[in-house]
Amino acid sequence: MANEIVETKAIEQVSDSLYKGVSDIIDNARQEVVVYVNKHSDLMFWHIGHYINEDMGYKQYSAYGSKILATLSQRLTARYGKGYTYTAVTR
Repeated sequence: MANEIVETKAIEQVSDSLYKGVSDIIDNARQEVVVYVNKHSDLMFWHIGHYINEDMGYKQYSAYGSKILATLSQRLTARYGKGYTYTAVTR
């Protein structure tokens, strides 16, 4: 009976240690993914803004340019979902 108790405690300790180690690996990987995605999301939006500025130049502030950007926003939202509102596109 005493041996079973000792063995059960040893199993629990190994199990706890294994759980913590695997949990740490998962948590670290998730954090790296978040950092990677945020970095590349920021770069993507910078490239979008740069492309719009290069392509449209001063026209983006005219009524004509505003209509083009509104249309662009609607089309991007239809294809890619949230995140491409007029405000987001014109920031």
